[in-house]
Parts: sequence; C-alpha cells; structure tokens
Amino acid sequence: MSPSTEPHFVTLPEVVVPIIDGERISGRLLFDIVIDAVDASAATRLALAMPRLRSASISAGIEFSRLQVSGLTAVDAELLSRELTVALRHENPDIARVLIVRVGAAAG
Repeated sequence: MSPSTEPHFVTLPEVVVPIIDGERISGRLLFDIVIDAVDASAATRLALAMPRLRSASISAGIEFSRLQVSGLTAVDAELLSRELTVALRHENPDIARVLIVRVGAAAG
C-alpha cells in the first residue's frame, strides 16, 4: 500500500447501549468499533479526542438501537457502520470510516 492509502486505525472501547422498545428497555446492543483515520496525524488527533468520540458513539448507538434493533434479530452491522461513520465524522472530520469489529444484541 502507498502511504496515502494505508489505513490508520484507532480502537474505541466496547459500547453497550439499551434497546428501547416503546417505553421499556427490552435488551442491549453491544459493539466494538475501530476508526479508520484519514492519515497518521489524524489518527493521533483522534486518539486524543477519545472521550468525545466515545460519547458520540454512545449517542449514535442509542439512536440506532431505538430505531433498528431488536434483541431477537440480527443486527445490521453495515447500516450501523454507516450511521456511526456519519455521526462520528460530524464530531471529527479526521475520520475516514468506522469499522464494526464485533456487534450483537441480547434480549432482556
């Protein structure tokens, strides 16, 4: 890979958010993500911005779980990746994309 296309990854800690069905919590959505930064210096800046990025990923995860997730069905990881990319890019334009490393939903 040439330096301009080489990925620069920043890992966020696991995110766990509630699955809200109407007015009750019906389960939880868990996901691990890796951020692909636009370049090496952007990866350094993203690592320093971890608290804001984590907060944005939790907010986006809650909204995604409210609209798209059930504890009884598979999670659409591709859609989650797209929605997290949009939400986190809004927080920080140094993000090329958000990759889902692990995702799952549990009822109860």
